[in-house]
Amino acid sequence: MSLSVNIDKNQKLICLTCSDIVSVHDLIEYEHEYWADPEMLSFNQIIDFSNALWDVEFSELFLLATNAAAQDDSITGLKTYLVVADSIQAELAEFYRDTRHEICPAHIREIVVSLDIEEALSALT
Repeated sequence: MSLSVNIDKNQKLICLTCSDIVSVHDLIEYEHEYWADPEMLSFNQIIDFSNALWDVEFSELFLLATNAAAQDDSITGLKTYLVVADSIQAELAEFYRDTRHEICPAHIREIVVSLDIEEALSALT
């Protein structure tokens, strides 16, 4: 996977842009690298998959959701936008969202699936 990470500390926003083929292991690696810093737990996030191909299965997305960084209950109102390329990616992203919300309630970090990067940017900037 090719990825580009942009962190805007003023807006408390992490933007991850993915291209090429994305595996669940790539995403777990990203989670460990960028969410290990406690400061980052209070940041909103945009993950842009619109130029990527997913090489993941539902069972792997379950693993990714359970492997996600634990959220502090004192931090609420955060969002992660998953920007997807098509309805197939949207179905996978919605499964991830639903699974993740079972582990980390939406009032702490809401996962939003979108086909539009501009929607995500305008919502979080």
